[in-house]
Amino acid sequence: MRKYQQLLLVVVSLVSVVALLFYHHEYHRLRYVLEVLNFFGKPAENLQCPTINETSLSQRVNGFSSPVPVWVPAGDNHYIYSAFWERNNVIIVATGPANGAFAGRNSYQCEIWLEGKDEPIPGRVHASIIEGQKKKKVGFSGYTLSCEIEKMISVVPEEVTIWRMQDKLPAKVTLPIHHFNSKHSGGDPATSMAICVLPDELQRISSSALISFVSYHSLLGVTDFILYGGNRYHHVAYELQKHGASVSIIPWNFPLSGDGRAELERDCRSRGWPATGNIVVLSLNEFIVPVMHNGLLAMLNDLDAGRKATSRFQFSTQLFCTNIPDDPGAEPSWPMFMHKTYYDPAAKTGVVNIYRPGAVSANRPIELGTYPVSPKIAAVHKFANCDIPPEASADSFQYQPEIRRFVSELMKSGLLNIQVKPRT
Repeated sequence: MRKYQQLLLVVVSLVSVVALLFYHHEYHRLRYVLEVLNFFGKPAENLQCPTINETSLSQRVNGFSSPVPVWVPAGDNHYIYSAFWERNNVIIVATGPANGAFAGRNSYQCEIWLEGKDEPIPGRVHASIIEGQKKKKVGFSGYTLSCEIEKMISVVPEEVTIWRMQDKLPAKVTLPIHHFNSKHSGGDPATSMAICVLPDELQRISSSALISFVSYHSLLGVTDFILYGGNRYHHVAYELQKHGASVSIIPWNFPLSGDGRAELERDCRSRGWPATGNIVVLSLNEFIVPVMHNGLLAMLNDLDAGRKATSRFQFSTQLFCTNIPDDPGAEPSWPMFMHKTYYDPAAKTGVVNIYRPGAVSANRPIELGTYPVSPKIAAVHKFANCDIPPEASADSFQYQPEIRRFVSELMKSGLLNIQVKPRT
């Protein structure tokens, strides 16, 4: 009996020793892991993927892109695209001849339709040329049409119908009215910013370039991206949305030659409000680069504290040449725009405006409170081929590496590391 007790004691002792050694091993393993996390940070912190409720994200994406707009003819050389409900008026984005469109013998009439009502509310169309365009006597211009009604209504109309008054058999055109319900916007408009992206049909920019564009501007605080004419990016937008990015796509079948930037910019301002309080139109090869600030919203608030005096900020554009050698310090894994740090100071590239649409009257032309932003504070970097004359020297270009301030955080971005499989 005593032998069995001694054997049992030996077995218990061996099990205790093995358990102690296992505990000792796991303890040091856990301690090592904690030390690594303490030094490098948690993996989720490095990914920097946006954290957003899936329902809120879906509401934002659909809120920007629905109902789907499309350019349709409304008369001889008159076209309309989209309609918005603003301040008891329906605002319509349109284009037409530069001389006399939507006025005089080309005057239009309108009526708006409420849900569940059999009779429309009559209105009168007032047309104004979209601000910022060069005055011209021939060609085409962008217009803002306002369907003005006398009756105050408390609900958002469903549709607007317009037609030319002089036509004996008028061809009435009806558009659905877009209205982003602020209750579903998912946040404070003052702390959000949207970029409307111009079509890139001529440049054919790659999917990875779109991902880099979204990743970089998300790092600077941009919350929403609206791609005009970006149908071939649907699969990329879907992957970005899965990682929490608000990316919407709407058609842009502009009926005339040119990109229709004035009309697109006008649509963008109305489409984003009231979900976002800061809106800008960019191409996929344009990047806003602050010199001192780490975020765009903080920069705008410093320039106009209290959001009282400015309805748009105007940034100069600098042309960075993609057909000159890369910066010697650039790493191969960096996105292309981080490789190019020399720009052509003689290039004429225009300006880019960031709008605060809540400060802009939508139904009549007004003088906008414009804040010209110095390039020492921020500028828009545009990456494209430069026309380099044979006699040009290195002194013809200026070195501007400010964008590389963000390369470390950008390379840790979870969005930048998205892999998009080719469509099959």
